[in-house]
Amino acid sequence: IRSNGYPLGKPSGGTSPPRSALFAVACLFQHSCKPNARVLWREDRQGGRQLAIALRPIAVGEEITVQYKGGLAYAPRAVRRARLLEIFRFHCACIACAQPEGADREASDERRQAMRSLLDEVPKAGFSDPSVLERLLSLMEAEGLDTPLDLGSVHHVAYQLAMRTGDVHAAVAHLREACRCTELCEGAGSQLGAQLEAELLRLRAEDSPIAS
Repeated sequence: IRSNGYPLGKPSGGTSPPRSALFAVACLFQHSCKPNARVLWREDRQGGRQLAIALRPIAVGEEITVQYKGGLAYAPRAVRRARLLEIFRFHCACIACAQPEGADREASDERRQAMRSLLDEVPKAGFSDPSVLERLLSLMEAEGLDTPLDLGSVHHVAYQLAMRTGDVHAAVAHLREACRCTELCEGAGSQLGAQLEAELLRLRAEDSPIAS
C-alpha cells in the first residue's frame, strides 16, 4: 500500500482523515524522472475517478510513466536515485537516469539544479528581472520538462508576481496560460481550473481594454 497506493485527499465536506487507495491499472505505471503522464484523483467525476492524463504525446506501444515522488524533478540524478531507493526500494533506470556518465548527464544535472535555483529566485526577483522566467522556461524545454504541469506552475507564479507589481496586462497573459495548462494536466472542469477561469474573467471585466 505504501509503495503503490495513491492519495485521494480528504472526502469533500467531511472531517475524515486523508485517504489513499490501490488502483489495478495505475499501480502498474512505472516511475520516470521524465514522465509522459500523471495520475490525478478527481472527486467530482462520477463520485470519484482516478485519471491518467498524458503530459506529452505518447506513441502507440510506448510505456506510460509517472513520477512517484513530487519535489524530485529538479534534483540531480544522484539525489533522485538515492531518494527513490530510500522510499520505494528500487534503483531508478528511467530515461533521465539511465544516461551514461559523461557530458550529457552532467549537463542534465546542471539544468535541473539551475531550474531549482531559478524557481527559488523568482519570488525575490519578480518582474524587476523578467529574464529569470525566460531562462527558467528555456531550461525546462531543453530538459524536456516543459509539460503543462511544470509550465502551469511557472505561469501561475508569474501571474501572482504581475498582480503584485500592478502589471495587469502581464497578469492576464500568464493567468490565461495557467488556465490552459491546468485544463491539459487536470482535465476539464477541475476545481483549480474553475478558480483560475473565474479569476481570469474577473480581471478581464475590470480592465477589458488592457485584457483585450
